[in-house]
Amino acid sequence: MFDADNGDLLWYANSDTAGTNSVEHLNHTDLKYSVASEIKTVDRNNDGMVDHIYFGDLAGQAFRIDFDRSVDNFNSQISKVLDLHQSNGTSPRFYLPPVFTAHHSAHRKEGANVVVATFVSGNKSSPLLATIDSSTTTGVQSPLGLQYDAVYAVYDYDIHPNGQFYPNSNKGARSLAQSGESVAQNKLKLITNVVRSDSDDALVKGALADSSSGWGGWYYQFDKKFDGSSALQSIVKGLSPLVAMEGSLYVTMFDASNNGTTSSCGAGVKGHSFTQRLCLPTGVCPENANYKYNLGAGIVSLNVGSVDGSNIKSIVVPDPEDIGESPCVGTDCKAGQKFISAGGSIRFIPNRWFERYAKMD
Repeated sequence: MFDADNGDLLWYANSDTAGTNSVEHLNHTDLKYSVASEIKTVDRNNDGMVDHIYFGDLAGQAFRIDFDRSVDNFNSQISKVLDLHQSNGTSPRFYLPPVFTAHHSAHRKEGANVVVATFVSGNKSSPLLATIDSSTTTGVQSPLGLQYDAVYAVYDYDIHPNGQFYPNSNKGARSLAQSGESVAQNKLKLITNVVRSDSDDALVKGALADSSSGWGGWYYQFDKKFDGSSALQSIVKGLSPLVAMEGSLYVTMFDASNNGTTSSCGAGVKGHSFTQRLCLPTGVCPENANYKYNLGAGIVSLNVGSVDGSNIKSIVVPDPEDIGESPCVGTDCKAGQKFISAGGSIRFIPNRWFERYAKMD
């Protein structure tokens, strides 16, 4: 972190235990790989002070740093919240910042009192990795031996409003549980069915969130194409930002094996993007309504916009007429409603630095 007025270094974190005596410093032995994404900053109570920052690296790790509530110094602590590191170089890569959401919904189906940091992985430096079109200088052309990319949701119990913004204890880094594995705080549950199809209010199909007996979170593996057929490792990647709105999490995936478009006067556009709706906080939606949208050729991102000029908003896709024949499948799909709307007051306000004044010669 730098002083915005004069550029002086104020605080930093790395793997060096020594640090620089004149600068506030934080160290973690595993903080030694490239961080290419934006840093997610979180102000929990809108007092103008950052309480937490989240970020992932290019070696399958994610971290949370907490700041003490002080205007005098950078008293801070660091926790590794996700560890997917592979020593053979096939670790998931985090090029995008996570989304941070807080939930006080334990009384609802698939609800919980928990905060969630959600990351998405994908090799953005080699979008065509694991296909015949991949450049061998930045990747390989075979999926064999690679890892599936995924979206990873980490439960943070100790910074829920009922806990502490600067917790005295921290949960260990999460790893991935396999299908059928029992509940464990240091594991992310594999989510394969993203919607409910029953009427039992007590049954949790997603990852149970409980500070003493729940999961450490959940993950959704990118092993399916838009048409539902199987995809091999690293073929489908997360190269576009996640969008979270009122319990819905829109995960956009890029299928590098799709032909995309061709042109007689150019190289065309390779690959195909589509969006899958998941639900927060448990990974499974409370109703039997599975939303999936075609976005077209190439690497495409979603936007969010007003539906009618009011506070009611929804996702914005490039071509609303070309999102697939049945964007919603299930008995709880609403007739004529292709997109889910959201509205209400903004709880977390994103902030961006910008230059307000400029000196003229």
